[in-house]
Amino acid sequence: MSYVDNMHRALDALLHPGKATKKSMGIVEALKFYYTIMIIPLILGIIISIVLNTSDIGIGVAAVVGILLTFIVFFPLGILVDAGIYHLIIGKLFKLYKGNYAKPVSAFTYAIMPSVLIYWLVGPLTASNGFLGRFSAVTPSIGAAYLFGAILSVIFGIWSIVVMIIALSNQLSISRLKALGTLLLEWFIVGVIAMVLTFIFAATFISTGLVGTGGLSPTLGNTCIGSIGYMCTNLSYSGSHLNFTFGQATGSSWTGVILYAVPYNTSFSTSDGNDAIGNLASGSVTAVSIPVLTSGGSTWVGSIWAVYNVGNTTKENVVATVSATAK
Repeated sequence: MSYVDNMHRALDALLHPGKATKKSMGIVEALKFYYTIMIIPLILGIIISIVLNTSDIGIGVAAVVGILLTFIVFFPLGILVDAGIYHLIIGKLFKLYKGNYAKPVSAFTYAIMPSVLIYWLVGPLTASNGFLGRFSAVTPSIGAAYLFGAILSVIFGIWSIVVMIIALSNQLSISRLKALGTLLLEWFIVGVIAMVLTFIFAATFISTGLVGTGGLSPTLGNTCIGSIGYMCTNLSYSGSHLNFTFGQATGSSWTGVILYAVPYNTSFSTSDGNDAIGNLASGSVTAVSIPVLTSGGSTWVGSIWAVYNVGNTTKENVVATVSATAK
């Protein structure tokens, strides 16, 4: 089957799932179908990620890597894992349908087509800082691009569920109402298991003192974790100041750089303690000392925000997460 035939088949699954999802596929055939369809969306996603982030190479590279991992690894792995969980719970445990593992794999492959055919646009939109601008240039408000991408994600996410229900009905020879019921049952059981595991994990770490109930624990000492593309080292908390060494490797030179210390569980504000460090080239580091305006006793927990200019564009990013205990 040619690429054009496969693309027609994918579009039919998106627009006419009642008819287009009746053909069963083997596991290898389903993966081959997926990887054939994702070629053009992947290329488009890479191009848009680069175009939207020409002023910030670091963010552009991160966006491209995210697109590559999503299309090449996460989407197909999600098909196999989701179909496996469904088959194990609904097919083997509750025995609500007869059929082999390839049947739900076919259904889940059809169901992911809406996401594959739109993510090349949604992914770069939600990742980019530059497209359509932000509602505010110096506050952590949701950007217009992120909002638009989120709306598209919700719309196509809902339609993927509709396609999944119809595809399961066709592949497993069950009614659409029963297909919906099996999905709800699977989601409920997986949700309960996830909640139990989360509770066990949290209880274990709290009991050992590795985390506290109010955020990062003082038992961790001084910790400064840089975001991707940023470095934060040599952290100390002395004289109501956070002192550390900061560096950036985004591929762009920054001008007019101001670093802000934003306390945990609060919104970013230009009234937060800050240090105007001037210019900072990619690959360079500088010493920073930020007065802490709001602290929780002898421990300060929060994030470091950077507001800076790249060319004529003002940007802001969370560059590090901090937990510091005063001397």
